[in-house]
Amino acid sequence: MSISPTSANTADSFSSYNSHRSSTTSYMSTARASEDIYPCTEVSDTDSDKDLVIHSLNESLSIHKEILEKIHMEKEDSITRLKQQRQVEMLEIEQTRQLLEEQMDRYNKLDAAYHVLLKDLDAKKRDYDKMETKFYSHVKTIRATDDDLSTIQQELGHMASQLNNLCMGLKSRMDVDAASAYLFDYFHDQQAKMLLHMNTLPDGAPIVEKETPLAASVRALAMAAAEDDDERDVDGKKDKNEQQDEDDDAFPRSAPIESAPEVRSSSSSSSSRSRSSRSSKSSNGSHDEKEEEKQEKEENDAQTKKECVKESPQRIRLAARHITMLTEKLVMDHLLATIFDQPLYIGMDVNASYGEVMQWMKKYNASWADRFRQQMSSLVANQAVYDHQAAIEQAKTRVIEQLIEQLGHLYPVLQQLDHKDTLTQRKKIETIVTRAARLSLAMQGQDIPVQHPTIAPNSPFDPALMKPAGKGQTDGNVLFVISPPFIATDPNDQEHGFLLHAKVYCP
Repeated sequence: MSISPTSANTADSFSSYNSHRSSTTSYMSTARASEDIYPCTEVSDTDSDKDLVIHSLNESLSIHKEILEKIHMEKEDSITRLKQQRQVEMLEIEQTRQLLEEQMDRYNKLDAAYHVLLKDLDAKKRDYDKMETKFYSHVKTIRATDDDLSTIQQELGHMASQLNNLCMGLKSRMDVDAASAYLFDYFHDQQAKMLLHMNTLPDGAPIVEKETPLAASVRALAMAAAEDDDERDVDGKKDKNEQQDEDDDAFPRSAPIESAPEVRSSSSSSSSRSRSSRSSKSSNGSHDEKEEEKQEKEENDAQTKKECVKESPQRIRLAARHITMLTEKLVMDHLLATIFDQPLYIGMDVNASYGEVMQWMKKYNASWADRFRQQMSSLVANQAVYDHQAAIEQAKTRVIEQLIEQLGHLYPVLQQLDHKDTLTQRKKIETIVTRAARLSLAMQGQDIPVQHPTIAPNSPFDPALMKPAGKGQTDGNVLFVISPPFIATDPNDQEHGFLLHAKVYCP
Protein backbone atom coordinates (compact mmCIF):
# COMPACT_ATOMS: atom_id res chain seq x y z
CA MET A 1 0.00 0.00 0.00
CA SER A 2 1.50 3.37 -1.03
CA ILE A 3 1.96 6.25 1.54
CA SER A 4 1.47 9.83 0.43
CA PRO A 5 4.26 12.41 1.03
CA THR A 6 1.97 14.37 3.39
CA SER A 7 1.46 11.34 5.61
CA ALA A 8 5.20 10.78 5.70
CA ASN A 9 5.82 14.40 6.82
CA THR A 10 3.16 14.06 9.48
CA ALA A 11 4.79 10.95 10.83
CA ASP A 12 8.16 12.68 10.95
CA SER A 13 6.61 15.63 12.82
CA PHE A 14 5.03 13.27 15.38
CA SER A 15 8.31 11.45 15.93
CA SER A 16 10.24 14.70 16.42
CA TYR A 17 7.54 15.98 18.79
CA ASN A 18 7.63 12.81 20.82
CA SER A 19 11.40 12.88 21.06
CA HIS A 20 11.40 16.53 22.11
CA ARG A 21 8.68 15.84 24.71
CA SER A 22 10.59 12.90 26.12
CA SER A 23 13.74 14.94 26.34
CA THR A 24 11.85 17.77 28.12
CA THR A 25 10.26 15.34 30.55
CA SER A 26 13.57 13.75 31.35
CA TYR A 27 15.10 17.18 31.87
CA MET A 28 12.34 18.21 34.29
CA SER A 29 12.71 14.94 36.18
CA THR A 30 16.40 15.55 36.47
CA ALA A 31 15.75 19.09 37.70
CA ARG A 32 13.39 17.89 40.40
CA ALA A 33 15.86 15.30 41.47
CA SER A 34 18.58 17.86 41.67
CA GLU A 35 16.41 20.09 43.77
CA ASP A 36 15.84 17.23 46.16
CA ILE A 37 19.50 16.43 46.28
CA TYR A 38 20.81 19.98 46.21
CA PRO A 39 18.28 22.15 47.90
CA CYS A 40 20.74 24.95 48.26
CA THR A 41 20.87 25.79 44.53
CA GLU A 42 20.48 29.38 43.57
CA VAL A 43 17.20 30.90 42.54
CA SER A 44 18.62 32.24 39.38
CA ASP A 45 19.47 28.85 38.11
CA THR A 46 15.97 27.66 38.83
CA ASP A 47 14.37 30.49 36.91
CA SER A 48 16.53 29.91 33.95
CA ASP A 49 15.62 26.30 33.95
CA LYS A 50 11.98 27.17 34.13
CA ASP A 51 12.35 29.52 31.20
CA LEU A 52 14.05 26.82 29.29
CA VAL A 53 11.29 24.39 30.07
CA ILE A 54 8.65 26.92 29.14
CA HIS A 55 10.46 27.67 25.93
CA SER A 56 10.65 24.00 25.14
CA LEU A 57 6.98 23.58 25.86
CA ASN A 58 6.13 26.48 23.59
CA GLU A 59 8.14 24.99 20.81
CA SER A 60 6.49 21.65 21.36
CA LEU A 61 3.08 23.29 21.25
CA SER A 62 4.01 25.15 18.10
CA ILE A 63 5.18 21.97 16.46
CA HIS A 64 2.09 20.15 17.64
CA LYS A 65 -0.10 22.94 16.29
CA GLU A 66 1.65 22.84 12.94
CA ILE A 67 1.24 19.10 12.80
CA LEU A 68 -2.45 19.33 13.63
CA GLU A 69 -2.94 22.06 11.02
CA LYS A 70 -1.18 19.96 8.41
CA ILE A 71 -3.28 16.95 9.31
CA HIS A 72 -6.42 19.03 9.16
CA MET A 73 -5.43 20.50 5.81
CA GLU A 74 -4.61 17.07 4.42
CA LYS A 75 -7.90 15.80 5.72
CA GLU A 76 -9.74 18.64 4.04
CA ASP A 77 -7.81 18.04 0.82
CA SER A 78 -8.60 14.31 0.92
CA ILE A 79 -12.27 15.03 1.58
CA THR A 80 -12.31 17.52 -1.28
CA ARG A 81 -10.63 15.06 -3.67
CA LEU A 82 -13.00 12.31 -2.65
CA LYS A 83 -15.97 14.61 -3.22
CA GLN A 84 -14.62 15.54 -6.64
CA GLN A 85 -14.03 11.89 -7.57
CA ARG A 86 -17.47 11.06 -6.29
CA GLN A 87 -18.95 13.81 -8.41
CA VAL A 88 -17.05 12.61 -11.48
CA GLU A 89 -18.19 9.04 -10.88
CA MET A 90 -21.77 10.15 -10.37
CA LEU A 91 -21.55 12.19 -13.57
CA GLU A 92 -20.19 9.21 -15.45
CA ILE A 93 -22.91 6.99 -14.01
CA GLU A 94 -25.54 9.51 -15.07
CA GLN A 95 -24.10 9.76 -18.57
CA THR A 96 -23.93 5.98 -18.82
CA ARG A 97 -27.52 5.71 -17.65
CA GLN A 98 -28.64 8.28 -20.20
CA LEU A 99 -26.69 6.47 -22.97
CA LEU A 100 -28.19 3.17 -21.93
CA GLU A 101 -31.65 4.66 -22.03
CA GLU A 102 -30.95 6.06 -25.50
CA GLN A 103 -29.64 2.70 -26.65
CA MET A 104 -32.67 0.96 -25.24
CA ASP A 105 -34.94 3.41 -27.03
CA ARG A 106 -33.02 2.82 -30.26
CA TYR A 107 -33.10 -0.93 -29.74
CA ASN A 108 -36.86 -0.85 -29.20
CA LYS A 109 -37.30 1.19 -32.35
CA LEU A 110 -35.05 -1.15 -34.37
CA ASP A 111 -36.81 -4.18 -32.95
CA ALA A 112 -40.16 -2.76 -33.97
CA ALA A 113 -38.80 -1.95 -37.43
CA TYR A 114 -37.32 -5.46 -37.67
CA HIS A 115 -40.66 -7.10 -36.98
CA VAL A 116 -42.29 -4.83 -39.55
CA LEU A 117 -39.64 -5.82 -42.10
CA LEU A 118 -40.15 -9.48 -41.29
CA LYS A 119 -43.83 -9.12 -42.03
CA ASP A 120 -43.02 -7.31 -45.29
CA LEU A 121 -40.46 -9.99 -46.19
CA ASP A 122 -42.95 -12.78 -45.58
CA ALA A 123 -45.47 -10.99 -47.75
CA LYS A 124 -42.89 -10.48 -50.50
CA LYS A 125 -41.83 -14.14 -50.26
CA ARG A 126 -45.39 -15.22 -50.78
CA ASP A 127 -45.64 -12.88 -53.74
CA TYR A 128 -42.33 -14.20 -55.09
CA ASP A 129 -43.51 -17.79 -54.77
CA LYS A 130 -46.61 -16.91 -56.73
CA MET A 131 -44.53 -15.15 -59.37
CA GLU A 132 -42.11 -18.08 -59.54
CA THR A 133 -44.95 -20.52 -60.01
CA LYS A 134 -46.40 -18.39 -62.77
CA PHE A 135 -42.94 -17.98 -64.34
CA TYR A 136 -42.23 -21.71 -64.43
CA SER A 137 -45.69 -22.32 -65.81
CA HIS A 138 -44.90 -19.81 -68.51
CA VAL A 139 -41.50 -21.37 -69.17
CA LYS A 140 -43.07 -24.81 -69.50
CA THR A 141 -45.29 -23.43 -72.20
CA ILE A 142 -42.15 -22.17 -74.01
CA ARG A 143 -39.92 -25.19 -73.45
CA ALA A 144 -40.01 -27.84 -76.11
CA THR A 145 -40.18 -30.60 -73.47
CA ASP A 146 -40.61 -30.89 -69.72
CA ASP A 147 -36.89 -31.60 -69.30
CA ASP A 148 -34.64 -29.34 -67.30
CA LEU A 149 -30.85 -29.27 -67.02
CA SER A 150 -30.74 -32.09 -64.46
CA THR A 151 -32.79 -34.50 -66.60
CA ILE A 152 -30.80 -33.54 -69.70
CA GLN A 153 -27.58 -34.37 -67.87
CA GLN A 154 -28.97 -37.76 -66.88
CA GLU A 155 -30.20 -38.47 -70.41
CA LEU A 156 -26.80 -37.60 -71.88
CA GLY A 157 -25.22 -40.02 -69.43
CA HIS A 158 -27.69 -42.75 -70.42
CA MET A 159 -27.02 -42.16 -74.11
CA ALA A 160 -23.26 -42.40 -73.55
CA SER A 161 -23.77 -45.66 -71.63
CA GLN A 162 -25.93 -47.12 -74.40
CA LEU A 163 -23.34 -46.16 -77.00
CA ASN A 164 -20.55 -47.77 -74.99
CA ASN A 165 -22.62 -50.93 -74.51
CA LEU A 166 -23.30 -51.06 -78.25
CA CYS A 167 -19.59 -50.92 -79.06
CA MET A 168 -18.68 -53.46 -76.38
CA GLY A 169 -21.39 -55.82 -77.62
CA LEU A 170 -19.94 -55.73 -81.13
CA LYS A 171 -16.43 -56.56 -79.93
CA SER A 172 -16.82 -60.31 -80.48
CA ARG A 173 -17.91 -59.77 -84.11
CA MET A 174 -14.91 -57.61 -84.98
CA ASP A 175 -12.70 -58.14 -88.02
CA VAL A 176 -9.47 -56.71 -86.64
CA ASP A 177 -7.62 -56.33 -89.95
CA ALA A 178 -10.56 -54.88 -91.86
CA ALA A 179 -11.49 -52.58 -88.99
CA SER A 180 -7.89 -51.41 -88.63
CA ALA A 181 -7.60 -50.59 -92.31
CA TYR A 182 -10.96 -48.78 -92.41
CA LEU A 183 -10.32 -46.72 -89.28
CA PHE A 184 -6.80 -45.90 -90.47
CA ASP A 185 -8.25 -44.50 -93.70
CA TYR A 186 -11.21 -42.85 -91.93
CA PHE A 187 -9.05 -40.89 -89.50
CA HIS A 188 -6.50 -39.98 -92.14
CA ASP A 189 -5.47 -36.78 -90.33
CA GLN A 190 -4.02 -38.82 -87.46
CA GLN A 191 -2.39 -41.63 -89.42
CA ALA A 192 1.17 -40.75 -88.40
CA LYS A 193 0.33 -40.79 -84.68
CA MET A 194 -1.81 -43.90 -85.04
CA LEU A 195 1.18 -45.71 -86.53
CA LEU A 196 3.38 -44.38 -83.73
CA HIS A 197 1.15 -45.04 -80.70
CA MET A 198 -1.55 -47.57 -81.68
CA ASN A 199 0.04 -49.99 -84.14
CA THR A 200 0.45 -53.49 -82.69
CA LEU A 201 2.57 -54.83 -85.54
CA PRO A 202 6.09 -55.77 -84.39
CA ASP A 203 8.41 -52.79 -84.87
CA GLY A 204 5.88 -51.27 -87.25
CA ALA A 205 6.56 -53.96 -89.86
CA PRO A 206 3.61 -54.63 -92.21
CA ILE A 207 1.83 -57.95 -92.34
CA VAL A 208 2.14 -59.58 -95.76
CA GLU A 209 -0.67 -61.83 -96.83
CA LYS A 210 -0.80 -63.76 -100.08
CA GLU A 211 -4.00 -64.18 -102.02
CA THR A 212 -4.81 -67.61 -103.35
CA PRO A 213 -4.83 -67.89 -107.13
CA LEU A 214 -8.37 -69.22 -107.08
CA ALA A 215 -9.72 -66.19 -105.20
CA ALA A 216 -7.82 -63.81 -107.48
CA SER A 217 -9.14 -65.59 -110.58
CA VAL A 218 -12.71 -65.40 -109.34
CA ARG A 219 -12.37 -61.68 -108.60
CA ALA A 220 -10.84 -60.98 -112.00
CA LEU A 221 -13.62 -62.89 -113.75
CA ALA A 222 -16.20 -60.98 -111.76
CA MET A 223 -14.71 -57.64 -112.76
CA ALA A 224 -14.53 -58.67 -116.39
CA ALA A 225 -18.12 -59.81 -116.25
CA ALA A 226 -19.10 -56.45 -114.76
CA GLU A 227 -17.59 -54.72 -117.82
CA ASP A 228 -19.58 -56.93 -120.19
CA ASP A 229 -22.82 -56.31 -118.26
CA ASP A 230 -22.99 -52.75 -119.60
CA GLU A 231 -23.86 -54.09 -123.08
CA ARG A 232 -26.27 -56.78 -122.08
CA ASP A 233 -29.95 -56.73 -121.40
CA VAL A 234 -31.52 -56.35 -117.92
CA ASP A 235 -31.97 -60.06 -117.35
CA GLY A 236 -28.40 -60.74 -118.23
CA LYS A 237 -27.23 -58.07 -115.78
CA LYS A 238 -29.32 -59.52 -113.01
CA ASP A 239 -27.93 -63.01 -113.53
CA LYS A 240 -24.37 -61.77 -113.58
CA ASN A 241 -24.83 -59.72 -110.42
CA GLU A 242 -26.28 -62.68 -108.57
CA GLN A 243 -23.40 -64.87 -109.70
CA GLN A 244 -20.90 -62.21 -108.60
CA ASP A 245 -22.48 -62.01 -105.15
CA GLU A 246 -22.35 -65.76 -104.78
CA ASP A 247 -18.71 -65.82 -105.79
CA ASP A 248 -17.84 -63.06 -103.33
CA ASP A 249 -19.60 -64.95 -100.53
CA ALA A 250 -17.83 -68.16 -101.42
CA PHE A 251 -14.38 -66.53 -101.57
CA PRO A 252 -14.19 -63.56 -99.22
CA ARG A 253 -11.27 -61.18 -99.43
CA SER A 254 -8.67 -61.69 -96.74
CA ALA A 255 -6.85 -58.39 -97.32
CA PRO A 256 -6.75 -55.47 -99.77
CA ILE A 257 -5.03 -56.46 -103.04
CA GLU A 258 -2.69 -53.99 -104.65
CA SER A 259 -2.85 -55.82 -107.94
CA ALA A 260 -6.61 -55.31 -108.27
CA PRO A 261 -6.35 -52.05 -110.23
CA GLU A 262 -3.84 -53.64 -112.61
CA VAL A 263 -6.04 -56.66 -113.10
CA ARG A 264 -9.00 -54.40 -113.72
CA SER A 265 -6.94 -52.34 -116.13
CA SER A 266 -5.83 -55.38 -118.07
CA SER A 267 -9.34 -56.74 -117.98
CA SER A 268 -10.69 -53.44 -119.22
CA SER A 269 -8.20 -53.36 -122.07
CA SER A 270 -9.06 -56.93 -122.96
CA SER A 271 -12.75 -56.14 -122.79
CA SER A 272 -12.28 -53.08 -124.95
CA ARG A 273 -10.40 -55.15 -127.54
CA SER A 274 -13.09 -57.78 -127.40
CA ARG A 275 -15.84 -55.19 -127.81
CA SER A 276 -14.04 -53.65 -130.75
CA SER A 277 -13.60 -57.05 -132.38
CA ARG A 278 -17.23 -57.86 -131.70
CA SER A 279 -18.35 -54.64 -133.24
CA SER A 280 -16.37 -55.45 -136.40
CA LYS A 281 -17.73 -59.00 -136.52
CA SER A 282 -21.25 -58.41 -135.33
CA SER A 283 -22.60 -60.03 -138.48
CA ASN A 284 -21.07 -63.36 -137.67
CA GLY A 285 -23.76 -64.13 -135.10
CA SER A 286 -23.83 -65.40 -131.56
CA HIS A 287 -21.26 -68.11 -132.23
CA ASP A 288 -18.54 -65.51 -132.66
CA GLU A 289 -19.59 -63.80 -129.43
CA LYS A 290 -19.21 -67.05 -127.50
CA GLU A 291 -15.78 -67.58 -128.96
CA GLU A 292 -14.77 -64.05 -128.02
CA GLU A 293 -16.04 -64.52 -124.46
CA LYS A 294 -14.07 -67.74 -124.16
CA GLN A 295 -10.95 -66.06 -125.47
CA GLU A 296 -11.47 -63.15 -123.09
CA LYS A 297 -11.73 -65.49 -120.09
CA GLU A 298 -8.53 -67.26 -121.11
CA GLU A 299 -6.73 -63.92 -121.35
CA ASN A 300 -8.07 -62.87 -117.96
CA ASP A 301 -6.99 -66.14 -116.40
CA ALA A 302 -3.48 -65.73 -117.76
CA GLN A 303 -3.28 -62.15 -116.51
CA THR A 304 -4.59 -63.20 -113.11
CA LYS A 305 -1.95 -65.91 -112.78
CA LYS A 306 0.69 -63.24 -113.33
CA GLU A 307 -0.80 -60.80 -110.82
CA CYS A 308 -1.89 -63.19 -108.07
CA VAL A 309 1.70 -63.70 -106.94
CA LYS A 310 1.87 -60.05 -105.85
CA GLU A 311 1.62 -59.47 -102.12
CA SER A 312 -0.69 -57.08 -100.23
CA PRO A 313 0.88 -55.31 -97.21
CA GLN A 314 -1.24 -54.16 -94.29
CA ARG A 315 0.19 -50.99 -92.75
CA ILE A 316 -1.46 -51.09 -89.31
CA ARG A 317 -3.20 -53.43 -86.91
CA LEU A 318 -5.06 -51.90 -83.96
CA ALA A 319 -5.76 -53.50 -80.63
CA ALA A 320 -9.33 -54.56 -80.00
CA ARG A 321 -9.80 -51.94 -77.29
CA HIS A 322 -8.63 -49.22 -79.66
CA ILE A 323 -11.04 -50.40 -82.35
CA THR A 324 -13.90 -50.36 -79.83
CA MET A 325 -12.88 -46.89 -78.68
CA LEU A 326 -12.66 -45.52 -82.24
CA THR A 327 -15.99 -47.17 -83.07
CA GLU A 328 -17.57 -45.17 -80.27
CA LYS A 329 -15.93 -42.01 -81.62
CA LEU A 330 -17.15 -42.78 -85.14
CA VAL A 331 -20.75 -43.19 -83.97
CA MET A 332 -20.62 -40.12 -81.70
CA ASP A 333 -19.16 -37.95 -84.46
CA HIS A 334 -21.96 -39.03 -86.77
CA LEU A 335 -24.61 -38.28 -84.14
CA LEU A 336 -23.13 -34.83 -83.56
CA ALA A 337 -23.03 -34.01 -87.26
CA THR A 338 -26.48 -35.29 -88.16
CA ILE A 339 -28.49 -34.55 -84.98
CA PHE A 340 -26.89 -32.34 -82.32
CA ASP A 341 -25.35 -29.85 -84.75
CA GLN A 342 -28.57 -29.29 -86.66
CA PRO A 343 -29.69 -25.65 -86.28
CA LEU A 344 -33.24 -26.59 -85.27
CA TYR A 345 -34.11 -30.29 -85.47
CA ILE A 346 -33.27 -33.30 -87.58
CA GLY A 347 -35.35 -33.61 -90.75
CA MET A 348 -36.74 -30.05 -90.70
CA ASP A 349 -36.61 -28.26 -94.06
CA VAL A 350 -36.11 -24.87 -92.39
CA ASN A 351 -32.83 -25.79 -90.68
CA ALA A 352 -30.64 -23.72 -92.99
CA SER A 353 -32.91 -20.67 -92.96
CA TYR A 354 -33.33 -20.86 -89.18
CA GLY A 355 -29.58 -21.05 -88.71
CA GLU A 356 -29.03 -17.92 -90.78
CA VAL A 357 -31.70 -15.98 -88.87
CA MET A 358 -30.21 -17.08 -85.52
CA GLN A 359 -26.72 -15.96 -86.49
CA TRP A 360 -28.08 -12.60 -87.63
CA MET A 361 -30.16 -12.13 -84.48
CA LYS A 362 -27.29 -12.99 -82.10
CA LYS A 363 -25.30 -10.06 -83.46
CA TYR A 364 -27.90 -7.55 -82.27
CA ASN A 365 -29.75 -9.06 -79.31
CA ALA A 366 -28.62 -12.32 -77.71
CA SER A 367 -31.58 -12.51 -75.32
CA TRP A 368 -34.03 -12.24 -78.22
CA ALA A 369 -32.11 -14.98 -79.99
CA ASP A 370 -32.46 -17.24 -76.95
CA ARG A 371 -36.21 -16.61 -76.72
CA PHE A 372 -36.55 -17.18 -80.45
CA ARG A 373 -34.67 -20.46 -80.10
CA GLN A 374 -36.99 -21.58 -77.30
CA GLN A 375 -40.12 -20.57 -79.17
CA MET A 376 -39.05 -22.34 -82.36
CA SER A 377 -38.18 -25.50 -80.39
CA SER A 378 -41.56 -25.39 -78.69
CA LEU A 379 -43.23 -24.92 -82.05
CA VAL A 380 -41.42 -27.94 -83.45
CA ALA A 381 -42.19 -30.13 -80.43
CA ASN A 382 -45.87 -29.23 -80.17
CA GLN A 383 -46.94 -28.80 -83.79
CA ALA A 384 -44.37 -29.11 -86.55
CA VAL A 385 -43.14 -32.51 -85.44
CA TYR A 386 -46.52 -33.97 -86.35
CA ASP A 387 -46.78 -32.22 -89.70
CA HIS A 388 -43.23 -33.20 -90.68
CA GLN A 389 -43.21 -36.60 -89.05
CA ALA A 390 -42.51 -38.45 -92.32
CA ALA A 391 -39.49 -36.29 -93.14
CA ILE A 392 -38.16 -36.60 -89.58
CA GLU A 393 -38.52 -40.38 -89.54
CA GLN A 394 -36.89 -40.57 -92.95
CA ALA A 395 -33.94 -38.53 -91.70
CA LYS A 396 -33.59 -40.77 -88.63
CA THR A 397 -33.71 -43.89 -90.80
CA ARG A 398 -31.03 -42.40 -93.02
CA VAL A 399 -28.80 -41.84 -89.99
CA ILE A 400 -29.37 -45.43 -88.81
CA GLU A 401 -28.55 -46.87 -92.22
CA GLN A 402 -25.42 -44.75 -92.51
CA LEU A 403 -24.23 -45.96 -89.13
CA ILE A 404 -24.89 -49.60 -90.00
CA GLU A 405 -23.06 -49.14 -93.29
CA GLN A 406 -20.03 -47.64 -91.56
CA LEU A 407 -20.03 -50.26 -88.82
CA GLY A 408 -20.29 -52.97 -91.46
CA HIS A 409 -16.70 -52.24 -92.49
CA LEU A 410 -15.60 -53.03 -88.95
CA TYR A 411 -18.05 -55.80 -88.10
CA PRO A 412 -18.82 -57.78 -91.30
CA VAL A 413 -21.87 -59.45 -89.79
CA LEU A 414 -23.72 -56.13 -90.04
CA GLN A 415 -23.43 -56.28 -93.82
CA GLN A 416 -25.95 -59.12 -93.76
CA LEU A 417 -29.11 -57.08 -93.34
CA ASP A 418 -31.34 -60.06 -92.55
CA HIS A 419 -28.96 -61.54 -89.99
CA LYS A 420 -30.21 -61.87 -86.43
CA ASP A 421 -27.28 -59.91 -85.01
CA THR A 422 -27.84 -57.14 -87.54
CA LEU A 423 -31.47 -56.78 -86.53
CA THR A 424 -30.52 -56.73 -82.84
CA GLN A 425 -27.83 -54.11 -83.31
CA ARG A 426 -30.15 -52.08 -85.53
CA LYS A 427 -32.67 -51.84 -82.69
CA LYS A 428 -29.93 -50.61 -80.36
CA ILE A 429 -28.85 -47.99 -82.88
CA GLU A 430 -32.47 -46.91 -83.38
CA THR A 431 -32.81 -46.42 -79.60
CA ILE A 432 -29.65 -44.31 -79.48
CA VAL A 433 -30.68 -42.18 -82.48
CA THR A 434 -34.18 -41.63 -81.09
CA ARG A 435 -32.81 -40.61 -77.70
CA ALA A 436 -30.26 -38.29 -79.32
CA ALA A 437 -32.99 -36.62 -81.40
CA ARG A 438 -35.21 -36.07 -78.37
CA LEU A 439 -32.27 -34.76 -76.38
CA SER A 440 -31.33 -32.27 -79.09
CA LEU A 441 -34.85 -30.83 -79.02
CA ALA A 442 -34.85 -30.64 -75.20
CA MET A 443 -31.46 -28.90 -75.24
CA GLN A 444 -32.71 -26.36 -77.76
CA GLY A 445 -35.63 -25.44 -75.50
CA GLN A 446 -33.60 -24.52 -72.39
CA ASP A 447 -33.05 -21.01 -71.05
CA ILE A 448 -29.33 -21.75 -70.95
CA PRO A 449 -27.87 -23.23 -74.15
CA VAL A 450 -26.31 -26.67 -73.71
CA GLN A 451 -23.12 -26.63 -75.74
CA HIS A 452 -20.53 -29.21 -76.75
CA PRO A 453 -17.34 -27.27 -77.52
CA THR A 454 -14.77 -28.78 -79.85
CA ILE A 455 -11.47 -29.97 -78.39
CA ALA A 456 -8.71 -29.61 -80.92
CA PRO A 457 -6.28 -32.51 -81.42
CA ASN A 458 -2.96 -32.19 -79.59
CA SER A 459 -4.62 -30.12 -76.86
CA PRO A 460 -3.14 -30.70 -73.39
CA PHE A 461 -5.13 -32.96 -71.09
CA ASP A 462 -7.36 -30.94 -68.75
CA PRO A 463 -8.69 -33.01 -65.82
CA ALA A 464 -11.34 -30.37 -65.10
CA LEU A 465 -12.85 -30.92 -68.56
CA MET A 466 -11.74 -34.40 -69.66
CA LYS A 467 -11.48 -37.98 -68.52
CA PRO A 468 -9.31 -40.70 -70.13
CA ALA A 469 -10.73 -43.42 -72.36
CA GLY A 470 -9.28 -46.58 -73.84
CA LYS A 471 -6.73 -46.98 -71.02
CA GLY A 472 -5.22 -43.67 -72.04
CA GLN A 473 -2.97 -41.47 -69.96
CA THR A 474 -4.08 -38.65 -67.70
CA ASP A 475 -1.46 -36.29 -69.01
CA GLY A 476 0.11 -35.40 -72.31
CA ASN A 477 -1.75 -34.28 -75.43
CA VAL A 478 -5.08 -35.47 -76.80
CA LEU A 479 -4.93 -37.75 -79.82
CA PHE A 480 -8.66 -38.56 -80.16
CA VAL A 481 -11.76 -36.97 -78.66
CA ILE A 482 -14.12 -39.92 -78.26
CA SER A 483 -17.03 -37.74 -77.11
CA PRO A 484 -17.03 -33.97 -76.52
CA PRO A 485 -17.91 -32.27 -73.23
CA PHE A 486 -21.48 -31.13 -72.73
CA ILE A 487 -21.60 -27.86 -70.81
CA ALA A 488 -24.45 -25.69 -69.53
CA THR A 489 -23.32 -22.58 -67.66
CA ASP A 490 -25.44 -19.77 -66.22
CA PRO A 491 -23.39 -16.52 -66.13
CA ASN A 492 -25.59 -15.23 -63.29
CA ASP A 493 -25.53 -18.37 -61.15
CA GLN A 494 -22.48 -20.64 -61.10
CA GLU A 495 -24.39 -23.40 -59.31
CA HIS A 496 -27.06 -23.56 -62.03
CA GLY A 497 -25.78 -25.81 -64.80
CA PHE A 498 -23.74 -28.96 -65.33
CA LEU A 499 -20.61 -30.35 -66.93
CA LEU A 500 -20.39 -33.74 -68.61
CA HIS A 501 -16.69 -34.51 -69.05
CA ALA A 502 -15.23 -35.26 -72.47
CA LYS A 503 -13.81 -38.71 -73.15
CA VAL A 504 -10.37 -38.37 -74.70
CA TYR A 505 -7.49 -40.67 -75.54
CA CYS A 506 -3.96 -39.56 -74.69
CA PRO A 507 -1.31 -42.10 -75.76
